[in-house]
Amino acid sequence: MTSRPQTPGDRTSTPPTPSTHFQLPPAGTPDVLVPFGSRTATRIPIGRRTLIPRLPDGTAPTTSLDPRPVPRPGRRRALGAAAVAATLLIAAIGWQVYRSSSGPDPRELVQRLFDGLTAHDVTAWTAYDVCTHDNPICQPDALRAGYQPPEHVTIDGQTETSDAKTGRQAYVTVSYDVAGTRVTDHVTLQYQSAGIIGGSWSITTRPAIALTVPGPQPAPVTVAAADIPTARLADGPLTITAPPGQYTISRTATPLVAPTATTAAGTPGSTTAVTLPATVPTPISDTITQLIHDRIDACAAQHDFQPEAGTTRPRVHTCPFTHNPTYAITDDPTWTIQQYPQLQLTAGTDGTITITTAVAGRVAIHYRYTMHVIEPRDWTDVDATEPITVTGHITTGPGGLEWAPD
Repeated sequence: MTSRPQTPGDRTSTPPTPSTHFQLPPAGTPDVLVPFGSRTATRIPIGRRTLIPRLPDGTAPTTSLDPRPVPRPGRRRALGAAAVAATLLIAAIGWQVYRSSSGPDPRELVQRLFDGLTAHDVTAWTAYDVCTHDNPICQPDALRAGYQPPEHVTIDGQTETSDAKTGRQAYVTVSYDVAGTRVTDHVTLQYQSAGIIGGSWSITTRPAIALTVPGPQPAPVTVAAADIPTARLADGPLTITAPPGQYTISRTATPLVAPTATTAAGTPGSTTAVTLPATVPTPISDTITQLIHDRIDACAAQHDFQPEAGTTRPRVHTCPFTHNPTYAITDDPTWTIQQYPQLQLTAGTDGTITITTAVAGRVAIHYRYTMHVIEPRDWTDVDATEPITVTGHITTGPGGLEWAPD
């Protein structure tokens, strides 16, 4: 079918649609060119070559002629909001991945440490250090008894530093109460990287106090629930590092020494010396006193200027008194106890009891002497007094308590 040719006046008879924005070709433009979007058909002669000239710059459209539909303003806002939400979701997921790969932050680690101490769990404190046998507090149940943990713990602040030499470090300030005293302490943490974004914090400087236990000791010592054998204290005092808190330090009883206990609470950066007094139980003291009196009585029963008694071998200085007469010929010395000595008993670190004389006793002696060699001889009576002083050590033997004079 052949379309009807149009006249030049037909071009203006059909205006462009109101929704299309364009400029009409300038006058003199060949009929083969029609505006984009116009309903006017192009007049291309069939079977003839037509030269299409270059349009001048002034004929360029003022707006984009992109045929794709332009989104409405409401839809554009919805798309923008969706993009922002997606960005926030990706950021949140990334933060959670970072948190999970980095582990707890410094403040949380410090809080966990003190929560563990509150639960009497020493592993919360020892987890950040390699414990050796030198520290009895590293025993698994060291804090199960005899330990009062810090109270009213507050995390006061945190600062971080980072440099090429020390890496990334954090310093957490924490306050707590120990035995009614408010203490401010500092905890140091180090960050260790692992992988591209991974890593974790760990405590490098723990809150700690130092306790010095005296030694040697006659019996094992317990710090909280940690046992310290006598061999560990044989060479002298032992200083141990321990978590902050109040400790009960005790020593078990021996056959000659009473048990004892005391409490100690140190402050960060200082050392607290523990005192464990050694006392002789009253029943043991009474038994020792009676033992000495019996020995003095046995010595006084002998008619000898240098009496010896007891079972000690060799039998030297087994009696706490003697008399040296100045006469060559004497007769029948007789002893009479006037006053027993007052004794001082001191429990030794070796498990024995040392005896000293606080107030000397007194014993009277009566005898005769003569200047004649053959009978009949004249005798002269002599009365004198001697002090009774007791020294030595009390030990335990198969038969009970034994006195070994010095």
